[in-house]
Amino acid sequence: MKSIIRELWQDKINSSVDVNAITPKIKELYAKIEIIEGSLTANYTKEQKRQFEEYTDLYCECSSVLQETAFTYGMKLGIKLLLDALTNN
Repeated sequence: MKSIIRELWQDKINSSVDVNAITPKIKELYAKIEIIEGSLTANYTKEQKRQFEEYTDLYCECSSVLQETAFTYGMKLGIKLLLDALTNN
């Protein structure tokens, strides 16, 4: 079995997930979002559109922070499991 540390060092393992990969499911969801957003904002004033954009930006930022938190928690949990497996026979 190859050393995962060596493979990571040699850049054979992508240490991040391509969260921007566009799959058919994501395309479908984006299309639905665009339709709903268009119908919501069709009669908005400039101020309402600005507020809506600010709202969506903040929502995306919040989602990003939550994803990072979940990733960090998962990594810590994985390391704890590994340490437990290595120290307890």
